[in-house]
Amino acid sequence: MVMQGSMAMEQVHGGNVYTLARRIGCDPCDIIDMSSNMNPFGPPQGLAEFLKERLADIAMLPEADAYGIRRAFAGLHGIDPARVIAANGTTQIIFALPAALSVRRALVLVPAYSDYETACSVCGVDTLFLEASGNDGFAHSADRVIDCIREKAPDIVFICNPNNPTGVLTEKEELLGICRANPDVVFVIDESYLPFTGREHELSMMGSTGLSNLVVLTSMSKIFRIPGLRIGFAACPEKIAALLEQHIPCWSVNALAHAAAGWLMEHQDMADGFIAHTVETVGEERRFVSNSLQGSPDIHVFPSAACFMLLRLGHGMTSRGVYEALAANRILIRDCSNFRGLSNRYIRISLKTRKYNRMLVEKLCNL
Repeated sequence: MVMQGSMAMEQVHGGNVYTLARRIGCDPCDIIDMSSNMNPFGPPQGLAEFLKERLADIAMLPEADAYGIRRAFAGLHGIDPARVIAANGTTQIIFALPAALSVRRALVLVPAYSDYETACSVCGVDTLFLEASGNDGFAHSADRVIDCIREKAPDIVFICNPNNPTGVLTEKEELLGICRANPDVVFVIDESYLPFTGREHELSMMGSTGLSNLVVLTSMSKIFRIPGLRIGFAACPEKIAALLEQHIPCWSVNALAHAAAGWLMEHQDMADGFIAHTVETVGEERRFVSNSLQGSPDIHVFPSAACFMLLRLGHGMTSRGVYEALAANRILIRDCSNFRGLSNRYIRISLKTRKYNRMLVEKLCNL
């Protein structure tokens, strides 16, 4: 079903531990945050120590255009630095795109990260939504996407792969087929969660930026668990990069974020090992949670390729009710009722270590 947005959905994100802590009267550190999609194992070993040594950097302006880390990123992916944008998280790039490309009409494949819609809304963009069905596991058919694009003629299409909040993974050839079938439409492929799949090198569209209509986003925040530093990249055609640069303010990447990104890319073997361990362990935790809830008549777990899982609640249960019950136990989950294409019967959980995943499962089974 194609929907047209007349009003932006309520802007709510996961990870709001501060609000919950104030409400229930505890320290934010006492909240078990299973609402924000981060690596459960924390930043890679050695990064915090390195940043302590770089604290003097805060007394100087960082590179205005973050060229140092743009060049390093380009080198890792075998592309020209002129095709790379570094920003204060991928969200800054998402908000810059509608204005930079003078977008008039956008299509968002939903359910999806709400800021695609919000970024278009603040620029007055006519935004359409192609809704996936839970009966199909929330997978979008390539033929259906192509037909929708031809019928509705958007200037830009936002696709999250793997999808947030469903965890659905789309094959690279399928995405390439959609892009090639619509050469006059810009496709924004958000790969923020792709490292968690273990198939990043196989499925990433980074090496396909020779396509004139492709913008690929990736984030260091999720896989390396450094959301407070805000580090995001875009790889795109040089013409689009030049337009984006006009809408990304100077010094968007702060000094410590610049240092951290550089360190992570310089220590690629360490980073690859960290990611491999994450992929293996997160996969084990996905299977544990899925198997543990399999027998529950009130909870359906959707398969996921990412570090989070979408759950559908049985009749008589609501996402808000489950949210509040878990919050009373200092566990924060994501109420998905404000995602387009979902309802008040869906919640999302971000996987943690076995101790906390078992705790969550026990609480859910006893609601």
